[in-house]
Amino acid sequence: MLSIDCLDGYYGRSQVLYQVALHVAPGELVAVLGRNGSGRSSLARAVMGLLVCRGQISWAGTSLRGLSTHAISRLGVGYVPESRDVFASLSVAQNLDLGKKAGLRGAAQLPWSMSMAFERFPELARRADTLAGVLSGGEQQLLSLCRCLMGAPACLVLDEPLEGLAPDLAQRVADLLLLCRDQGLAVLLIEQKLDLTAELASRCYVLGRGEVVFEGPTTEALRAGSRCAPWLAA
Repeated sequence: MLSIDCLDGYYGRSQVLYQVALHVAPGELVAVLGRNGSGRSSLARAVMGLLVCRGQISWAGTSLRGLSTHAISRLGVGYVPESRDVFASLSVAQNLDLGKKAGLRGAAQLPWSMSMAFERFPELARRADTLAGVLSGGEQQLLSLCRCLMGAPACLVLDEPLEGLAPDLAQRVADLLLLCRDQGLAVLLIEQKLDLTAELASRCYVLGRGEVVFEGPTTEALRAGSRCAPWLAA
């Protein structure tokens, strides 16, 4: 289980997370909702060791506090950042190859290979030899997700993986995330597309000004006139 408790996060002297607590079990997809600037991306960065923080963060009973991003990844936690972070000077196929990891602790049972990535997303197959830096934003988003899955993570932390995708492609990515959940991965999804999020996550957390202001069913959080509405408006 991914477990976070009493988490405070900081950029220098500026505090951006306040006593955040959440959990995601294997085989569960949980959403983190909120406006831009609410602390959602900071939460993902904290999980991956990219934010100075205090409190408790653990995966499968192992504390992640103080570990490097590389070490956290080796424990089976995969991360797809909002910034995508593809290797621009390498080809699509080379980026995917770099995602492979051997001997992971707690690796998922979801089989994933380059051929499977190309079969599910022909957009990438057609550009296998193209440098990642010249791909469109949506193509880079797909590449970042598929590269993460090449490492067979058991936990996924996804920061707006549907951003920049056309509706049909966003739906195919959503279907892949449901497959990951059904294969036993713990999935923490940060997303702005509320309609698709409602289809994917039965449970959510809403952040406001760095604090959890709601925890419960996603349908309740997104219901018209709910108390979460002020924290979700653009």
